[in-house]
Amino acid sequence: MGDRRSRSARSLTATPRREKAPIRLEKETRRCRETTDRLQLLGQPQTANAAWVDLNRAVLDTLVLIGFATRQRSLEVGLELARDLPPVWGCEGPVRGEVTLLCMNAVRAMPQGGRLVVKTSRPAGESVRFEVRDDSPGGSLRLVATLPTQGA
Repeated sequence: MGDRRSRSARSLTATPRREKAPIRLEKETRRCRETTDRLQLLGQPQTANAAWVDLNRAVLDTLVLIGFATRQRSLEVGLELARDLPPVWGCEGPVRGEVTLLCMNAVRAMPQGGRLVVKTSRPAGESVRFEVRDDSPGGSLRLVATLPTQGA
């Protein structure tokens, strides 16, 4: 019976943990909302009107969405985003879908770990470049997409 009282007494004095619960709940709720927003952008139908798409934002959102898969496979993720990258012209859902597809293909190629590098750049001209590289055992995978920008 002494144990029972001490347990009750401990639970009454454990208020700091109780005080942190609403903060953690709010943080996790915000994270769920952000994930839902990213998935909604990814799931936009192809019939949506074309618009200017922030490719760097699409890459960052994709890496958040596939974060579990990269951690599960112990992948090191390298990110090289061009600071001066102009938006690309396209339908946001399909653009994000292609980014996700290319990144997930690279992740699947490395079930035992490795390094995934995602890069955006602006070569000379009126386009941007999106690149995914990995160091899978079967050889380095390098996927490149060139997309039109405002000046194209």
